[in-house]
Amino acid sequence: MNSELDKRLMNVKQELQISEESFIIISNYLKCLGRDLFLVNNSLQDDCSTISRSISDSWLCQIESQLDCNHKLISIVNKMIDISSRGESFAGMSKFVDKIAEVDASILDANVNGSANRPVDGLMPCLLPEEVKQNVTQIELFSMTSPKNWHEWNLRITSHIDAVNEFVKLFPASHSFASLPCSLSVILTQINRVVKEQSKFENLLQVLTSGQEGHDYSSVFGMDVILIKQQLKPVPIPAGEEE
Repeated sequence: MNSELDKRLMNVKQELQISEESFIIISNYLKCLGRDLFLVNNSLQDDCSTISRSISDSWLCQIESQLDCNHKLISIVNKMIDISSRGESFAGMSKFVDKIAEVDASILDANVNGSANRPVDGLMPCLLPEEVKQNVTQIELFSMTSPKNWHEWNLRITSHIDAVNEFVKLFPASHSFASLPCSLSVILTQINRVVKEQSKFENLLQVLTSGQEGHDYSSVFGMDVILIKQQLKPVPIPAGEEE
């Protein structure tokens, strides 16, 4: 039995399991984001919200692919740990040993340099900060209920931008899909500008159609009300919650 080898293999397994947890958190978050973008796109029907859905879906596919690679690597390292514990040879497993060696080298490089891992499929470049995990959990809890107006959608999209910007920091430029969270952050910012504009129309319409001091002057602003209504999009609400 090679105690040093066993120690290295156990460390690789631990790091892969941590990566698995992180990829699952990101995957669940992107599913939550995708649902919100679907609703916003249905309402706005513009290029930005359509593109955002495409980017979000692409990133989710990449994360799912990373999870698949991660599970394969965990399976391989478990087999290697079992073989090592039995004192048997790794002869005939060279291609599998090479995969785990690549993961091990990436982990060691990061530990020595104090930086992100070299990109290896199935392994997170770095640890997912606890603050990011908590923010994602908070967003998922908020997603259990739908925003009731454009102001609430503005807050929701803003929270998504903050979350995506945190994910941007986790993936170095050398990573295969590092450009996706960056692009998503940019497009979400554009969407939020439109959402803020819709919130302003919503507030203005409420002011123009509400009475003041017991008098209703809404008819005076009849033309303005019509013009605003033409620009105001329906609030994104799931089909089951429509009144």
